[in-house]
Amino acid sequence: MELNQQEIMYQKAESLISNNLEQAIESFKDVIKYDETTELASFAAYAIGYYYDESTKIDSAMKYYTWIQDNHPRSDQSDAVVNRLYTLNLVLNSLQIDTLSTSEIREEN
Repeated sequence: MELNQQEIMYQKAESLISNNLEQAIESFKDVIKYDETTELASFAAYAIGYYYDESTKIDSAMKYYTWIQDNHPRSDQSDAVVNRLYTLNLVLNSLQIDTLSTSEIREEN
């Protein structure tokens, strides 16, 4: 079976994951840019979100997880990120509360 251009790009991105994560992420972004409407774009966005999530780049992870929900709401990836987005939102909210509390304590002293 002959692969189309986007499939070739996706396979390249996958092959880079273990050796060059930054280049893999850029390649996954290229997959999305090539055609946002395909299932491969959803897979690529999930992979990017996952790797940002694992490296505690919460805002970036949420960007890609939200993109999946907005652009591929009926996909398996969308189902997979619902709970993770909820958790990440809780983490961000608690960090904001902690930051505000710390600022208030400093102002009082």
